[in-house]
Amino acid sequence: DDSEEEELNRILQEERNDEDDEASDSSYESEPNLFHDKLSGIKLKTIEDSEVIHTKFSDGTPRIIKPEIDPIYDSDDSDVENFNTIGNIPISAYDEMPHIGYDINGKRIMRPAKGSALDQLLELIELPEGWTGLLDQNTGQSLNLNKEELELIRKIQNNENTDESLNPYEPTIEWFTSKVEPMPLTARDEPKSRFMPSKHEAQRIMKIVKAIREGKIVPQSKAKEQEDEGRLNVDLWEQEDEPNDHATNLRAPKLAPPTHEESYNPPEEYLFTEEEKQKWLETLPSEREINFIPQEYGSLRKVRGYHENITERFERCLDLYLAPRVQQTKLNIDPESLIPELPSPQDLRPFPIKCSTQYLGHTGRVRYISVNPLGLWLATGSDDGSVRVWEVLTGREMYKLQAINVEEDPED
Repeated sequence: DDSEEEELNRILQEERNDEDDEASDSSYESEPNLFHDKLSGIKLKTIEDSEVIHTKFSDGTPRIIKPEIDPIYDSDDSDVENFNTIGNIPISAYDEMPHIGYDINGKRIMRPAKGSALDQLLELIELPEGWTGLLDQNTGQSLNLNKEELELIRKIQNNENTDESLNPYEPTIEWFTSKVEPMPLTARDEPKSRFMPSKHEAQRIMKIVKAIREGKIVPQSKAKEQEDEGRLNVDLWEQEDEPNDHATNLRAPKLAPPTHEESYNPPEEYLFTEEEKQKWLETLPSEREINFIPQEYGSLRKVRGYHENITERFERCLDLYLAPRVQQTKLNIDPESLIPELPSPQDLRPFPIKCSTQYLGHTGRVRYISVNPLGLWLATGSDDGSVRVWEVLTGREMYKLQAINVEEDPED
């Protein structure tokens, strides 16, 4: 056994040396050897003689103790493929390079050779088994399905079972037998509660009787009579829901009620005279107090159609649509709090408290007053057209000037 193992190690070492020599002679720019690339990450770990311990069992037979197997993955899989380790870098970054990335050992993954247009056309005509028409972004090679994936697709297309461990024809387990048992499972006597009236049922019956007396439960005969009566008296607004008065829902203002002027037979004081009618026609429509001329008809059947009805409805719709609505909060303010507090009269002294001097002479309302800077003389002007000069201390009239004759020129 030891001689065979040594011979196997020697052959593998020679093959490894030959492959290293061939790899050193080739350059990165040449076409890559696909078989060499696939085997570049494979290593075969051999057991050296120094690690093997030769002992004997208790009966004297030879015993070989080999070292424990290292469970760490060391690329021992022969079918492992080159994995591109460029990460999230887009593959377009290697468009101008002969390689498309690096494998797990840091070696370049060369770009696979592309055939001519004729070769590509022949590949499309003669599709190989497992062809998908997609390219692997990591390796640049075409993605093909293996036999297991093709078999899974075939089973799905044919509605076959995809799980081989599942047996669709398992024997039926009869959880409930179909055979009728002639004898009961138990021969125990019935309890006394089976023959006594149930208190729970009595309570339910009393609730039903009470509901019938209150009219909540109606017999079928009376229910049909009530249904027939309901057909005769139909409530049109029975299913109508009440509007939801939301906090932000502001209702539209109502139209003003009609006045006496809008009557078909208004009183005479509301009818326009010729002058008022002419003035109404000359006024701009936006400045008119009312937008119609009151008219008088002998009876209601003589009233003609109102030609401004559609226009008024349209303007109201515009106002409701365009004019914003604002809810004004009513202020509860005490009127007494708005009146400023007056100071006490005792704090304003000294001030005149009685009439000491009267200036008599004007027959009309006094409109103007002027005081001498020294405080000796006082000049006043009245509606009677006179200007008078008074002595402040005594109230004596010192001078009078009749500036306007009111009887001749009343407008002045």
